[in-house]
Amino acid sequence: MCVNGASWVLENIMKKYPEEDLIVYAVWFNMIPGDRKEGWDPELLDDKRVTHYWDEDRVLGKWITKNVPDCRHLGKIDWDSFYLFDADGKWDDTLEGIKACGTPIYTHKEKLKDASEKLFAKE
Repeated sequence: MCVNGASWVLENIMKKYPEEDLIVYAVWFNMIPGDRKEGWDPELLDDKRVTHYWDEDRVLGKWITKNVPDCRHLGKIDWDSFYLFDADGKWDDTLEGIKACGTPIYTHKEKLKDASEKLFAKE
């Protein structure tokens, strides 16, 4: 699932908007059988605007589930999700200014696509 979502994001967001000043944080962790750091391919989202993290203890997924109730989660740990912010969005003790979110990414790809198009629309 995550691989499909990440591949879709690369092809349909990152490559579609190569000049946009995007900052992407990809946080990876083991959630389903077969997930492991040794088998993780950081080149999956091969774009200079992407920073990859491996979260062995799933700290971020647990934190988001507790602190971001407005987005549906897949369980007690949020995973395979996207959170789209505009330039004024903030991520500190809370997440402020979320323009769109969804999980799993591939299922909600049209939502991400539509929100991205609105965000990057040139006046």
